Amino acid sequence: MKKPSSSYTVVALAAIVTFLAASPALPTEASDAAYEKGAALAADGKLDEALAVFREAASRDPQNGSLAAIRDADEGRVSAEVVKRMFRAMQHANAGRWAEADADADAAVGLAPDYVRAHSIKGRCYSCRAASTRRSRSSIG
Repeated sequence: MKKPSSSYTVVALAAIVTFLAASPALPTEASDAAYEKGAALAADGKLDEALAVFREAASRDPQNGSLAAIRDADEGRVSAEVVKRMFRAMQHANAGRWAEADADADAAVGLAPDYVRAHSIKGRCYSCRAASTRRSRSSIG
């Protein structure tokens, strides 16, 4: 069997990229729903299911960065427990449960101190808290 030439491979890849780029992106609501579903699965430790949801969402919304931590766990760069703690931390932060968010973010950083994304989640939890505090203060005054 004759091996395809590299120029054939490049043309085929270009056609695939063009096709994917022309595919309709998920509407924001659908993308948000896919993220929420994937995040809930990841927070429950169901990383294989979360990965499938994020892969589908990423194929329709390539700007969504949620796949990165799941992919890192899938490829063995970080443990599934770290990713689970990261997603739980953000769920807690989004719900205003600051102590739980801090505990999960701290656990993720403690389990993987060299994993930049874990530190990023800790920062995002602080950012959520600061935004919530500003909203509370502005509604009072």
